[in-house]
Amino acid sequence: MNISKAILFGSALLAGAFVSCKEDGPMKWVDLRYLAEDSYTLTAVSPVPIRLQVKSTDPWKVYGREPSWCSITPSEGGASELFDVTVQYTENTELDDRLDTLVIQSDYWIGKWIPVRQKGTAYLNIEGAEDLTIGQFGGTAQFSIRANQDWSLAKTEDAPWLKLIKTSGHGDAEIVLATSAENKGERRFADIAVLNRHNEKELTVRVWQDGVVLSPSEARMRTTFDAQILSVEVSSNADWTVEKGDASAGWIDFPQTEFSGDGTLRIALTENTGASIRTAEVLLKTKAADGFEQIVKSIVIRQAYNPTPDYYDFDASGLEQWIINGADNDKSSCKVVGNCLEIYGAQKVHRYNCAAGNWDFFMKASSAKAQPVIYFQCGDFDMRWFVDVGAGKTNVTMVDKGKTKTFSDFNVPYSSTECHKFGIKMTPDKDGWAVFSWVLDDKVLGSYTTNGENVQTSALKYSQDLKFHIFVGAWESGGTANQTTIWSGWQYTLPYEFIDWGE
Repeated sequence: MNISKAILFGSALLAGAFVSCKEDGPMKWVDLRYLAEDSYTLTAVSPVPIRLQVKSTDPWKVYGREPSWCSITPSEGGASELFDVTVQYTENTELDDRLDTLVIQSDYWIGKWIPVRQKGTAYLNIEGAEDLTIGQFGGTAQFSIRANQDWSLAKTEDAPWLKLIKTSGHGDAEIVLATSAENKGERRFADIAVLNRHNEKELTVRVWQDGVVLSPSEARMRTTFDAQILSVEVSSNADWTVEKGDASAGWIDFPQTEFSGDGTLRIALTENTGASIRTAEVLLKTKAADGFEQIVKSIVIRQAYNPTPDYYDFDASGLEQWIINGADNDKSSCKVVGNCLEIYGAQKVHRYNCAAGNWDFFMKASSAKAQPVIYFQCGDFDMRWFVDVGAGKTNVTMVDKGKTKTFSDFNVPYSSTECHKFGIKMTPDKDGWAVFSWVLDDKVLGSYTTNGENVQTSALKYSQDLKFHIFVGAWESGGTANQTTIWSGWQYTLPYEFIDWGE
């Protein structure tokens, strides 16, 4: 009876076992262990030696299928001792790659076959092909081939306007591309495949011919619901015009409709007072002249609607969306009166998983020494807005990554007997980080960017996945207890960035 078995130790250390026994004889094990990569790739010139480790319970050997290419030291060894094996390949002077296989073996057990590829000396490179351009009225362009082998060139697409002066050769060469054809259409290109001695494509060279240019900087645009003027930079070497794709789109207009060469296209939009996104296509067209092709480019504009706020009273139904949680958890200090929430002393209500966007909180009235508060928390980010009624000012305190700092104080006119709107607006900056602005009665007081630019600033990307823990309530000012703050309601407005654009 003959049995073979392999045992794996770790990621690269293998134990193999060969077992043989007779009906009445003892069983023999061969334990072969080695440290080696699954494969090796070597350079043609000055190849780095391959280093292995081998240990076996029986004599072992390492050998290659191509012994004339390499020397192995030691190539064999006795039992039990750990051996460091060095495999050194000679330089490959041939153009083509060559392949070998190293074999690690003990007794009759072959533990591993290791493929070895040694690169050949062949090379095929190009120079000066980064921006190959032929003029609109014809001409030439040139690049260089650097090689030590046969090569050939072939146009990869049908481009009858382009001529290859030389299509094959050996070694270094200067390649000239030419056309006598005038390009009366848009800028065009042709791709040229550079083939090696085996007729395999190794490189691609692209050559352009200048033509009629009409290139707007934007092809698709999204914008807010507001009345506004959009600007689009247009590159051109021709006379061109602009028009509506649909003449009935009365909400867009153009202060200027005819241009010559480069220009700034301005598109005037009226306010979108509807309840849905509207779309318009703007068409740019070159003027046809002397047989030149007319070039048409399209700009698609999508204008958002003004999202309607979702408003809730702080009545019994509205309060069900919040959790009462004051310093002493005394629910008697926080109660619904009519459609308002009356808070006495230091008490708050809160809710989890609140979406990013625009939040407004409406305060009906407050005691002269009350201090209404709004907190927005997300991980290490904790923004706390305090309104000091008695002092007639507000301040925003950041507790960001364990560091506390007062952002700013604002002296603002404030009547404790009138309704006020406190807003937290969120917008993205140019890099997509969340910017928080606090707004009192529609006046922006300040802002804070969570771009993570220092160790005390959270890094919060503005997205629909950004969620907050919000607290609304009151704080005792100057140790004065039993002050009253009355909140009438709150609302959330979906920002236009989160609108379903239907794309």
